[in-house]
Amino acid sequence: MRECITRILIAEDDHELAMLVIILLRQEGFEVVHVETGHEAVEAAQEGEYALIIMDMQMDDAFGNKDNRAGLRASEKIRELGITTPIIFLTAFSDNVNELDGLRVGDDFVAKPYESRVLIARVHAVLRRFNRAQNTKSDVVYKTGDLTFHTSKLLLKMGDKIVKGLTPTEKNIVSFMLQHMDYPLSSSDIYKAGTGESFIPHNVKDIVSTHINNIRTKIGPPSVSFKYIATERGVGYKAVYHE
Repeated sequence: MRECITRILIAEDDHELAMLVIILLRQEGFEVVHVETGHEAVEAAQEGEYALIIMDMQMDDAFGNKDNRAGLRASEKIRELGITTPIIFLTAFSDNVNELDGLRVGDDFVAKPYESRVLIARVHAVLRRFNRAQNTKSDVVYKTGDLTFHTSKLLLKMGDKIVKGLTPTEKNIVSFMLQHMDYPLSSSDIYKAGTGESFIPHNVKDIVSTHINNIRTKIGPPSVSFKYIATERGVGYKAVYHE
């Protein structure tokens, strides 16, 4: 049986804000580990197991200067190490590019300043969808051509090779699309299946497009990936069945 991990790693260089988040999380019953730099976050993620990582996008660099993408680079390194722990970004920036870039490696965003109940709700939402996927008992295998997805292991394979680097949200999207093979799916439906949330953000098409592009890139070159995940103009996307 999979052990329930209730430890959360938070990377935040604003000490007062970090203490506030730590108090909120401890009130929810979580154990919290706090670090102040991206480098420390990578080290901590390697050394321990966490249910979730909360990563500030902007942190100080080695010279004490604010680096707007420190959290993103640390998260990319964590993914390169094969660590699939879900990541929520804290960001003071509301620009679309920054958020969509982060979705390559992360699972959600909370914009600063935020209400405590909003952050806690996002934490529980991400953990619910990640744990639901992790606790799938029966193995259902979806297959199209050389592409196969095992639901019990959350494992996507192209031929004999494992498709690496998929985030928990992207795995949910793949599973949902393969369950509805050859059926055009809207961006809203894909977003809800991927995140488990009913609220649809105003930029849902951009968010889902980013996830789809990430999945395609990880599957293989366009000549391969577009064969399995097609764009349905005016609707959204669909997984294509091949013998």
